[in-house]
Amino acid sequence: MNDYQSSGYLKSYNRNIRKKKRSKKKKLFFLSALIILFLIFAFIFLPQDENTEDNNQKKLLIPKSKINNILKDMPESEITNKYFTSRFEDEVIVFHTTINKKLQTYLESEISTALNSGYASPETIAFVVIKPDTGEITGMKGYNSVPDKNISPCTKTLYPAASIFKIITAAAAIESQGYSPEQRLFFNGGKYTLYKRQLSQNKSRYTNYLRLRDAFAQSVNPVFGKLGYYDLKKDKLLKYSDNFCFNSDIPSDIFVKSSILEISDSNYNWAEIACGFNNTTKISVLHAAMINAAVINGGTLATPYLIKKIVDDKKNIRYKNIKSSTSAIKESTAEKVSSMMERTVRYGTAKRAFNEYRRGKTMKNIVIGGKTGSISNRENTIRYDWFTGFAKDKNTKESIAFAVLVGHGDYMGTRAAEYGRRLISNYFNNLS
Repeated sequence: MNDYQSSGYLKSYNRNIRKKKRSKKKKLFFLSALIILFLIFAFIFLPQDENTEDNNQKKLLIPKSKINNILKDMPESEITNKYFTSRFEDEVIVFHTTINKKLQTYLESEISTALNSGYASPETIAFVVIKPDTGEITGMKGYNSVPDKNISPCTKTLYPAASIFKIITAAAAIESQGYSPEQRLFFNGGKYTLYKRQLSQNKSRYTNYLRLRDAFAQSVNPVFGKLGYYDLKKDKLLKYSDNFCFNSDIPSDIFVKSSILEISDSNYNWAEIACGFNNTTKISVLHAAMINAAVINGGTLATPYLIKKIVDDKKNIRYKNIKSSTSAIKESTAEKVSSMMERTVRYGTAKRAFNEYRRGKTMKNIVIGGKTGSISNRENTIRYDWFTGFAKDKNTKESIAFAVLVGHGDYMGTRAAEYGRRLISNYFNNLS
């Protein structure tokens, strides 16, 4: 009886064990099947891994060097639209630019008006406007009497830098030699000449005394010539011109011809370079705007760019700008140079053009700084007239840096500083 019961109990127990094992196998089978189905579903329907997306995106990206090559041969009138298209390896791509359409239209109208001013129409006229903190080129338009649509007066042509180089000389003197805007200096002779005798340190009853800030505002050549001759010399002039991208490629997405600084071992040549009294230091209009942007941007030189992004016909992003910058001068130096540029507009060589701006409602909250420059070409057929500067709204913090160049022919028409004043007024009134 006990054996029979024991035997029946054992068989029943074994059956239960086998059932549990079969049940467990079925559960594992169904669970595995569900996992496989989920993975298939995820692969087909769910977003792919971010790394995979990034890798795929990188394969589509067009290198900046190729963007530069595409834009190099395109006319300025085409690349300064808000959007434009081009072909790249058998496909059409769409460029999204940084251009402010209202500002660009305004610049075009200014040039059109200038060219229709009769005997006073300029041989050359060019404007560049950029955002100081980002390097965005928001406006760019130029005209040159040389009939070549691909030679942009803003980026592909170099002009004598003249007195706008005093911005770099002032920064170098302040930062490397400890000068301050209040420093008392002296000179003999005329303000706008540079004879070798004017570089003497001798004083007489005819000697003129003034502070560095006023020498800058009035663009006094002998004072800045002596800074180059005695203080900065060749090494400092080269160092700070290098800091501001002379004699080097500007790493923009558009082609910008490299600005030139040639300097010898002659002391007098150092004086010529320091005050801008020469035809050998040459600069593009875009580069001139960059230098002013660095002053208002705390000494940081933002790389200028025109292209925000590029997309193809499938809406894939093929290029996206990455902002970059370098330090040209210390922030404290930039603040001192900025104050001297403000003085130029209030009391210096740009005073006449800006006489009414302090009284006008439009610009009462706008901080404006600038630097004028004027020099004739070697043939004495064109008088180059610069006004470069910056403007910033004290309330909104909106700011621009710009450069205006006018090449006057036989007659002097509207001056560059006047174009600069109108640009600032229109920008903060209607264009920003």
